[in-house]
Amino acid sequence: MNSKPVAIGYLERFAADYERNQLLQQGAHVTANVAPANGKKVAVVGSGPAGLSFAGEMVKRGYAVTVFEALHEIGGVLKYGIPEFRLPNEIVDFEINNLRE
Repeated sequence: MNSKPVAIGYLERFAADYERNQLLQQGAHVTANVAPANGKKVAVVGSGPAGLSFAGEMVKRGYAVTVFEALHEIGGVLKYGIPEFRLPNEIVDFEINNLRE
């Protein structure tokens, strides 16, 4: 076999971009089933992958969530630690806005 290796990262990027573009064309938003508000508040310190994942899960369970971030933009390592060519800021912003909704 003298063929080139498959670039898994490019395949993953294509699949994620394709799905996002399909949703945008349909005018759809990716929203999860959210429990009714339970009147309780949760504070999340840090807006990296773990903080945003936790915040999203708490919102799904009915908590009012406030995320605190020391830097001027939400995203933590997603914005400041991963180069733009690997994870475009446009994608990070799209996902963060999805969480806000």
